[in-house]
Amino acid sequence: MTDAPAHVVEPDLPVARARALHEQLDAAAAATPVGDPVPRSSIDLLAQADLLGLMVPAAVGGQELPLTEIVDVYAEVSRADGS
Repeated sequence: MTDAPAHVVEPDLPVARARALHEQLDAAAAATPVGDPVPRSSIDLLAQADLLGLMVPAAVGGQELPLTEIVDVYAEVSRADGS
């Protein structure tokens, strides 16, 4: 439990890690022609931030997050790159 206000997100939470990537993901999206696949650099950023195994069961090395938290992470990524 933390004493932080409800609107403050702990920096080690997945949603905070996703938010920290906004600038880099936005730049990659801006440099990618419409209709092209997501750039490998964006996928690498998500992997480095440990944001690719959110739904994977913990028993096999994933984070097994609740669906509500996964949706929050996807929303943050979408704010930077909606493609």
